[in-house]
Amino acid sequence: TQKVGTLITNADGKVGYYLDPGTYWAKETGDELGRFEDEYWMVDETVQKFEIKPHEDVSITFTNVQYGRLKITKTVEGGGSVEGWPGRSQSPSMPFHPMIPRMCTRNCSP
Repeated sequence: TQKVGTLITNADGKVGYYLDPGTYWAKETGDELGRFEDEYWMVDETVQKFEIKPHEDVSITFTNVQYGRLKITKTVEGGGSVEGWPGRSQSPSMPFHPMIPRMCTRNCSP
């Protein structure tokens, strides 16, 4: 495939571009991690195929996802080590899963 151009949406999230008839693919981009200037917005990674025909308009839509960030601070009474403690996070749409796949079963001092 050959890059045709780079487009930037306006304040309404829209952009237009004239293309010769043919089949094309569109992909939304961001920085190297797929983010925009606001790190909480991730691009829609879907590659969309579309066909341009003479005298017809084609519309495609990309939907971005807004994320938040969880920051955890571990403390231990008496100033013990906080390194290596297992933890978990849970989402209503995902089963409980370990954040750190490490479990202490014997001689478990922090």
